[in-house]
This record gives sequence, structure tokens and C-alpha cells, in this order.
Amino acid sequence: MNVAAILKECARRGIRLSVDGERIIARPLSAVAPELREAASEHKAELIEALQASEALLLLDRLKTFSLPNGRLSAAREIAQRCGARLVRWEHGEPADEADDPSSILAVLRDIERELVALGGAPDPELAKTVETVKRSFPGSRLVDVRTLN
Repeated sequence: MNVAAILKECARRGIRLSVDGERIIARPLSAVAPELREAASEHKAELIEALQASEALLLLDRLKTFSLPNGRLSAAREIAQRCGARLVRWEHGEPADEADDPSSILAVLRDIERELVALGGAPDPELAKTVETVKRSFPGSRLVDVRTLN
């Protein structure tokens, strides 16, 4: 069983997976069959990376719907300035070095989220609705794409 099959089986069984450091948390644990647990153990590092990548993409999408007080300043500019080319490479599946791995991108995105919240930023419900509508209408599309200019 590969990582994709593990994730698919967990979804089929209604199991939510999350990462806590080097641990994979499964809820409800009672739904995890022994063979699924064994497969997850065999592919633990790859599974953690896949879960972190998924979490980072969800966080990135949420951050792109943030606005700051006194106007509808998008967080996309802040994300682009802080992450630059490494986020572009990572988001398009082209990691160039260890700094581009999902765990480091996730850490940077979490830092940005904390800073935006400290500045009074929050997800804009109207923008979030628009993003969801686009995602439903055009699966796989990206409403806001972070790019660097050369």
C-alpha cells in the first residue's frame, strides 16, 4: 500500500489524519485497522510530508483570503514578499532544496498567519466565499497565484 492508497483508505473509513511533530495522529483511532496502521508505519516519513503539504496548501489558501483593517489589503503580497521564489517552486511541485520542504513552508506560513492576526487581520468572509465558489466551479484552479517578478 502506497501513501496515496493509505490516504484514500483513511478517507473512506472517515479517519482524520494530522501531524504532531514526528507523530501521526488518527481520529478515530478505533477505525484504524491493523494492516492500515502497519502500512502507515512503513511509509511514515512520506505520509508526514504529504499531510504537511496538504495542511500548508490549506493554510496558504486561507491566508490569501485575509484582509487587514483599514481596507481590503490582501495577504498575498505579504506571502509573496516573505516566501518569494521558494513558495512558488514548492506550490508548483518543484522543490529546489531542503528549505522548500513542506514542513519549512508550513512554519513560514504559520508565522505569517500569527503576524497578520497580531495586526488585526482576519479571513474576509466575502473573499473566502469567492475562493470556495471558484474551487467548486474550477477544481484544481488557483484563484490567487503567488509569483515573483524578475
